[in-house]
Amino acid sequence: MYKFKISAPGRVFLCGERSENVKKMCVAASLNMRTKLAFTSLSPRAMSTDIIKFEFSTIALHVKISLDTFYENFLDCKLTGNRLHEEIKEFIDLSSEEIIGTYDPNNHEHQFALQTFLYLLIIIGNREKIRINSSFVVKLSTELAIGEGLGSSTSFVVCLTACFLRWSLLQRGIIVYNFGEQELLKICDHAHLCERIIFGSTFLIDTVVSVYGSIAAFQGNIMLHTCSSLPSMKILLVSSNIKQRTITQAVIDETKKMRSFVEPIMNSTNIMSLISIRVFKEIKKYMCNLKITDSRDLSHLIPLDSCKMISKLIHMNQGLLCALGMSHPSLDFVCAIARKFSLAGKIAGSKGGFAFIFLLPNNTNNHISQISNELKRHNFHAVVTSLCGQRSGVRVE
Repeated sequence: MYKFKISAPGRVFLCGERSENVKKMCVAASLNMRTKLAFTSLSPRAMSTDIIKFEFSTIALHVKISLDTFYENFLDCKLTGNRLHEEIKEFIDLSSEEIIGTYDPNNHEHQFALQTFLYLLIIIGNREKIRINSSFVVKLSTELAIGEGLGSSTSFVVCLTACFLRWSLLQRGIIVYNFGEQELLKICDHAHLCERIIFGSTFLIDTVVSVYGSIAAFQGNIMLHTCSSLPSMKILLVSSNIKQRTITQAVIDETKKMRSFVEPIMNSTNIMSLISIRVFKEIKKYMCNLKITDSRDLSHLIPLDSCKMISKLIHMNQGLLCALGMSHPSLDFVCAIARKFSLAGKIAGSKGGFAFIFLLPNNTNNHISQISNELKRHNFHAVVTSLCGQRSGVRVE
């Protein structure tokens, strides 16, 4: 009956760093490496036994649950929040024979993915009065490295949330190809609550960037600035070859002891974050004045001086993070290679798995290839991608 596709972006940090231990300003941008979802609902009785089919190919998860089993456990379920989460976990634990496919109860990625899928289906299904009376299929994949601090879990949650919301709209005869402000707000609210319940994440900045795209600046969970509809800006995303999962407790303890030293550094990151927002707003104003209405790539039209200022701020920010013990020698080496080519690099996310190198509008393909080859010589894999751009948030494809 219905068939559509949804996608949502990842995220990188341009200035500052999102951390429960660092209560200062942070600026993040949408990353054009996306989680992609395909939804198909079938006509009633199109199959001999109606099923719910959920696939997340990136983690090799393929699951089928009969509609009857779903009805028996959740048809009249009015639970929400943590109580619903516990009910879902109990259902999954006790229904191993009813969950057909590759689900591995010892695989944390499988656990979180299936819990998220069922949680959002039940919550949004109840609130938006979705009629689940026939088989449907949800297939996901992602271009993002999972668990490496690029916003992969948020992108996954936002995709599913947008999927179920659009399904509910279609059932009411409302066809949207671009989510409006009301729909985006619903997606943001549902996705953020789901992340808090399932993943234990309290950071709103990731959700806002994945839903709305472009640039957002937060202090804690307070949104200070946004800058939407920016042109795409090329970067090299570089795998650091490390598994630095989080800031270590030793670093946190040392930071607390050196508060008088750390506070001025963090105040400096705040200033740089504010300057970066001002530069992005100047870029937006400049591009708006060009009055170009088509959707082609406009990155080459961004003022070079503005991009050089962003590059300088990124370089300075990485230096401050390094001083705070929030970097890693491998990341520092990637950034040193960037400086060799008169560019700037920075840690991309809080887990240290990736760095990014901010490219300038006048960097030719040959120049980018030289940088990539230099990184490759030192066993760093790099891909060309972009930040921001038109329709850079969650979208119907």
